[in-house]
Amino acid sequence: MDWMGMITYDEEMMDVQRLYADDAGNTYVVAIFQWEMHLGQPPEKKKEPEPPIVSAGNSFGIFIQKIGPDQSIKYTKVMKIGDRDRATQFSTIYNSVSDVTLAGSDLYMTGSFEYQADFGEGVTLTSSGKNDLFVVKIDGNGKTQWAIKGGGSGTADNELDPGGLAVTADASGENVYAIAKLNAYPKGGGTLDGQDLNLSEHGVTLVLMKISKTGEVVWHKKAPAGTGGSNADMSLDAEGNIYLSGNTMFFLEWDGHKTTVDGLTDAFVMKLDAEGKYIWAKLFGAGGMDVFTSMSVDKKGNIALFGTFTVGTSLDGITVVEPKSSIMGLANIAMSLSTEGVVTSVTQFDGKTLGNIPQNAFQASEGELLFHLYEKSKINDEKVKETGYYAQTATGKVKFINNPTYESAVYTFMAAGIQKTDDSIYMLGKLMKTSDLIATVSPNAGKILEKNINKNYWYKRDLDVGLLLLKINIE
Repeated sequence: MDWMGMITYDEEMMDVQRLYADDAGNTYVVAIFQWEMHLGQPPEKKKEPEPPIVSAGNSFGIFIQKIGPDQSIKYTKVMKIGDRDRATQFSTIYNSVSDVTLAGSDLYMTGSFEYQADFGEGVTLTSSGKNDLFVVKIDGNGKTQWAIKGGGSGTADNELDPGGLAVTADASGENVYAIAKLNAYPKGGGTLDGQDLNLSEHGVTLVLMKISKTGEVVWHKKAPAGTGGSNADMSLDAEGNIYLSGNTMFFLEWDGHKTTVDGLTDAFVMKLDAEGKYIWAKLFGAGGMDVFTSMSVDKKGNIALFGTFTVGTSLDGITVVEPKSSIMGLANIAMSLSTEGVVTSVTQFDGKTLGNIPQNAFQASEGELLFHLYEKSKINDEKVKETGYYAQTATGKVKFINNPTYESAVYTFMAAGIQKTDDSIYMLGKLMKTSDLIATVSPNAGKILEKNINKNYWYKRDLDVGLLLLKINIE
């Protein structure tokens, strides 16, 4: 392991974490928190900690930190979404970060908010309804450049759909795309950065938008109400084609091309050109709840996908069989498609216990998804020989990367974001006080954690201790 460091400690509530690494070796940490948290390393036991950063009452704070290759802090930024005077127990539904992407040294972020959002540098938004979309840009110096919003003016309690779902951009940042699920029940209408959306009053609407580098909405396109579920991911290839994945209820329809769903929800992947025009789409399902949760596309347009499927589903002739530890007859699948939408590989995971099966995958680099496996796991019925992180490439190859596990009776590291370069893996996650759990960190990191238990001021809470950032060399 090259290095490790605490980003925050002793927070009261930490929800979403994202991690990105640029070509210069800088890492970008993004998290959403409530109430308060402390920055940096915990002080020694007899010393009081520095004052915490706060999210202003019951509102939520978006925490961003840029860290240089020498572990120096380039900037720290806190933005606030929600309204402390109107926050409720359901506020985490309304105020959230769904996705973050990096273009050069600029961060683009999307999510949802209710009432007020203060992104800094005088950039503020006020929502029209309960769950509005936001897209915001932060430059390489941590300064907010612009933010836009979109949504309906509905006031019904069931207007809980997730707002912004995913955002992506090309390397130059000239072309920024976001996908959102918006609801205007019961009134219909709605706007996107001042442009009329004409959302249906009968259901949610999937909206794709292109945004310029300076924050103007260049165009937006809608799917009919009923297309799109609660999950979505988005990527671009070298030619600027747009790839969308997720799940949908009832049907998938775009530019007049309509396919009916076979079950409760079907997993979908769809390819559009740079102007959002339909090229092809595929649905996968067999009567249950099927979904793609992660996607990564390489420069040639080959697609790596990870998702959960009902047993018995046929994926272009390859049938998902029931794993021994399945829940409600569901299986976890990694899958590869060509740029024409042809299934080139299907990888199924099985294990003696549920903990041996990957529950999610991380988009670690272009065209690769990473997931953690134990020695008791199986890949396509073959036993995994070594515990650690494995990569599924967009061409279907599954390969071992690195990262042996360390068992601690006091702390466990729960990875929430991973980025991979040619020679290193960067990992971000919660360091949690617990017992008898497997910590997915290297042995050297484990020794450092045990030393900090005796030395440092870990004092208040039994669960969320803080954010830990690791850099692990690939051997």
